[in-house]
Amino acid sequence: SKAQWMWDHFIDRLPAKATVLSPNGPYPIPRQEDGAWKVGYSWYFYDNFQDSFLVDYSICSDYLKKLVIHLGYETHPKTIIGYSQGGYASVHMAEALQNVNHIVGLGCRFKIKNPKWANDNLKIDGVHGEEDKVVQCTGAKASFNNLPAAVRGRFETFKGVGHKPNSIMLDRVQ
Repeated sequence: SKAQWMWDHFIDRLPAKATVLSPNGPYPIPRQEDGAWKVGYSWYFYDNFQDSFLVDYSICSDYLKKLVIHLGYETHPKTIIGYSQGGYASVHMAEALQNVNHIVGLGCRFKIKNPKWANDNLKIDGVHGEEDKVVQCTGAKASFNNLPAAVRGRFETFKGVGHKPNSIMLDRVQ
């Protein structure tokens, strides 16, 4: 699963005292990989043809907020690291959660209009492969530039890298 993949690739890069939540999206979805069908997970469903959501970000934001409250972490400082759909959803999750200080989106766009983040010190970084065929790099950069200037951190691209981040990209996530 993507949650397991994120865990495997980030656990050694995180502070030793960090509490880590690595949830999958709540919706199972079939995906083809290596010539076989596997179960993936989705945070939302977007219809590109109609330019509208079948299931929007609010459900995943509420899901994550309830989990964080249930675990007793609602006031703890938070960093959200989201890859692909998780990166798209990250800025919306930050609206629902308290004390989000940092968002890192990998292989994603930041699609949000009129954000209502509670933390004025929030910084958002983007990390993207220049050869990404799933989420085009130019669109990802444009969406980053559309974020309010006060929250924009850095947007870094990597030559020869597609949608799946490599170890050099992951080393840049801090």
